[in-house]
Amino acid sequence: MYAFIGIGQGGCGLLDSAFYDKDLFKVAKPIAINSTAKDLKNLKHIKQEYWLGMSKDKGFIDGTTKNLESYLVGGYGQDRTKSKDDAERQYSDLQEKIRYYLETRTARGKEMAVQFAFLMTSLGGGTGSGLSPAIAKILKDFGIYVIAVLITPAKSEGSLTAKNAVEALNEIYNYADSIILASNEKISYAQNIEALFSRYNDYIARSLVDICEGMTLEQIDPAKFEGNPPVIDMKDFITATSFLDTHKPGFSVIGRASDNIKDMLHYSFSGRGL
Repeated sequence: MYAFIGIGQGGCGLLDSAFYDKDLFKVAKPIAINSTAKDLKNLKHIKQEYWLGMSKDKGFIDGTTKNLESYLVGGYGQDRTKSKDDAERQYSDLQEKIRYYLETRTARGKEMAVQFAFLMTSLGGGTGSGLSPAIAKILKDFGIYVIAVLITPAKSEGSLTAKNAVEALNEIYNYADSIILASNEKISYAQNIEALFSRYNDYIARSLVDICEGMTLEQIDPAKFEGNPPVIDMKDFITATSFLDTHKPGFSVIGRASDNIKDMLHYSFSGRGL
């Protein structure tokens, strides 16, 4: 079982794009975490029971809570220091809320059902860049493999977003098993970069969904192949990006090197390290 965890506006948008494919619910649990109720309410495919709202001092609020917006911060702008401080102060509550979402109730009691988690966020904003390292640590402490899917800002988004991205990436690196990067620079040719965010999310999400569903829903039978069957699992993916150094995460990228990306859905996923 997988977990898909979207953090902040960018990460939740990517999460929403991934669960456009309803089959993904068969193999994955979604969690959308944000500091603004407005952005959570904009999600089309992730229902309220999968939301967590971030407050300043009242913990992390279940998405089904009445008047949810009255409890939440209302966004951090690009101030990752404040969101990081609030996350650290409410760390125990965040840990228990994530545990609750990811556990399965069985006859033997509560069990952790998730082996791999895709942690998705945009590194330039305040909520995602400040909160993501804490969530990565929680997942790691639960014994879950962490695949961080991180969107880096374009040059045009300014120096503060670049600073946020560098700091957040360095912190997430300590807990991730594999890091997948996608850059907003690939769509920076547009006069209005925000107008392409939805299509870019769809492109990235399709790559992630293909990885998960291809490994689980296709149910490839190794007995049909002679010798070593061409079957891989998520551990193979993590190993392939780590360059045989199991103590450090490897990097891969979604996209390809080009000046402009104008037809993104036709570009392939690259699993090679940087």
